[in-house]
Amino acid sequence: MSVTRRSALAYAACAIAEAMLLPCAQAQTWPQRPLRIVVGFQAGGTGDVVARLVGERLGPLLGTSIVIENKPGASGVTAANSVRTSDDDHTLLMVSETYVVTPLINRNAGFDIGRDFKLVGIVAEGPHVVLASKDAAFKTFEEFAKHARSTSTGVDYATSGFGHPQHLIGEYLAAKLPARLVHLPTRGGSAAVNEVLAGTLKLAILGLGPTFQLIQDGRLVPLAVSTAKRVPALPEVPTLMELGFRGFSAPQWLGLVAPRVLSDERVSRASKELAKVLVDPTMREKFDALGFAPLFLDASAMGARISEEEPRWRSILAAANLAAK
Repeated sequence: MSVTRRSALAYAACAIAEAMLLPCAQAQTWPQRPLRIVVGFQAGGTGDVVARLVGERLGPLLGTSIVIENKPGASGVTAANSVRTSDDDHTLLMVSETYVVTPLINRNAGFDIGRDFKLVGIVAEGPHVVLASKDAAFKTFEEFAKHARSTSTGVDYATSGFGHPQHLIGEYLAAKLPARLVHLPTRGGSAAVNEVLAGTLKLAILGLGPTFQLIQDGRLVPLAVSTAKRVPALPEVPTLMELGFRGFSAPQWLGLVAPRVLSDERVSRASKELAKVLVDPTMREKFDALGFAPLFLDASAMGARISEEEPRWRSILAAANLAAK
């Protein structure tokens, strides 16, 4: 064999070996600068706080720092589209179940959470809580249901906003009881809490985080939780499934996705390090205070959850005549 041919073969072998090692090398050399987590919620809100807690621990595992960038507005549309169209592979987006609902109710949302992003993983889960004011005529869900069915004017209820999953839970309950429940959206969870505390409204469907201390103080009365199982923070409060709404579970959840420009190898690395963050015992204590529990679901399981939830929300929207036309 000639020297030239031997050299060519050796070069080809090296090239093949380099190509095989390249994805691993790329994953290991990323990130090369600080990462950014875009959050479509106000600073100080539950989603923002969870993003910061995760970022503080995920950054060192990836060998960098993580900056949180808040882009609230339009039920997550602003944040989602800023990341969807980004060519920056050092950007992640904090999402929730709201990001599954928004495109179903807003045809101009411009994104599909399962199609337009690469899924990294779910990080936390918690309940939506059906709540009554302390001076309401009902103190249990059964009493509420009886009251709602017996009044011709119906029962007004507050949520974090129109088209939010809390709103859709209300629509679901109205159809299944059946009873007239009138949704009165507010400008966020804090405004909804204030309406109920003031006695202006007797019912609300809200997250546990901003309401837990008020429940503990007796200023709000929990009637039911939306998760499949009872939550440790409210062990005496039944689930909607226990109350006869068979098969209905609608938890709050938070997770991370990435723009499609991020390579699969780098997404996989971010997901593996994210899993390590969530087994940290201190995270459970911090998440408990927010009404959430650490829960890691990888990209595959996150995709399965989105696929499971989408038809349920679509059905509720169609029944309530709220689906995007």
